[in-house]
Amino acid sequence: MKRLSVLWIPLFVFCTVMTIESLPAQSCPAPPPAFEKSSLVGEWIGSYTYEGKTYDLNVSFQMEGEKLTATSSMPDLDIPSSEFTSWVCQSNELHMRLDLPRNQAVKLIGRPNNGVLSGRFVYNQPKGVCGASKDRFTLTKVGSSNLAGM
Repeated sequence: MKRLSVLWIPLFVFCTVMTIESLPAQSCPAPPPAFEKSSLVGEWIGSYTYEGKTYDLNVSFQMEGEKLTATSSMPDLDIPSSEFTSWVCQSNELHMRLDLPRNQAVKLIGRPNNGVLSGRFVYNQPKGVCGASKDRFTLTKVGSSNLAGM
């Protein structure tokens, strides 16, 4: 009988640990509902912040089959009109990336919501320059009811 109770103790501990370990995973919220990439097609206007200043930003989205492309220029960063590589990640965020010379890159990462697209603006400086700038951007789709307030 004593030997039987010795076997139950590790089993009890194991079951308790497994139950406790699974609780945090169950409390994670589900990602927000996915959006249709085609809902992004069109012209978007807004701004981005960089080093404490606000600059104008216009982005044009196009779809060719399932491929989403974004075109924009950023004259304040000496970036001419360029096509950004665009994709939607598993967390339903839109990523736009433009690789520049000297290991630089511009990234806009955000989520559209009722005609407004906002998120993080990241401009990576060349190697040897201090870090990456992490700022914000906001765009409103032309023709959206949210544009009236701008």
